[in-house]
This record gives sequence, C-alpha cells and structure tokens, in this order.
Amino acid sequence: GNLTMDVLVPYMKVKSAPAGTRLFEQGDYAEEVYLILQGKVRVEGRDALINTGQLFGEMGLFSPGQKRTAGAVCETDVEYASVNEDRIWELFYQNPEFGAYLMRIVVQRATRNPHFLFAP
Repeated sequence: GNLTMDVLVPYMKVKSAPAGTRLFEQGDYAEEVYLILQGKVRVEGRDALINTGQLFGEMGLFSPGQKRTAGAVCETDVEYASVNEDRIWELFYQNPEFGAYLMRIVVQRATRNPHFLFAP
C-alpha cells in the first residue's frame, strides 16, 4: 500500500534510464532496491515485467551471498527511485508494516518461481 511506500520515499534517490539500459545483471551484489515511478523493467529469464508503482530488486537481499537472482533491463524509458540496502534493513527492523510488506513480496515471487529459493 501507499503507507508502506511512503516510508521509503525520504530515503530514495530518483534516477532515469532510457529503454534498453541494464540496471543490473544476474550475480551482481544486491546493494539497492528499486521502485518504478514511470515505465517498465523486464526481469530477464523470468518472463516478468515490472510496472509503475512496483518494487523490485528485493530478492537479491535475501539470496545466498546477497547476489542478484536475475538481470533487469529497462523495457521502456524508466524513471525509478532507489534505496540502499542499509536503509532497507533499517526500515525492515524498525517498521513492522514495511518488514511484513517486503516479506510478502519475497514469498510471492519465490512461490511463483521456486528456483529462486535454490539459486547458487
């Protein structure tokens, strides 16, 4: 919900990228989580399209070695906001509503794509 996203806003940096820009590759160290403000991002190899208003990049925070489980490429021109891992973990522990929201996202994505649970 908006209350959960509102918690992130003061910590986020707004950026933009043209279509075709690679935001990260599978295996990269996951040091940021992203929120799409405008546009679409394709998660490679997952047949997933992340749309405006959606959070992504959180799976890497929970993966072994904190590595990205897939790559992400801008499908369209994208405006997005990012927040670093330190702030995400701080909010996770300080704000139970945000922590529960983040866990719901991770569990939903993991159950749709069980190989995430066993990524090397």
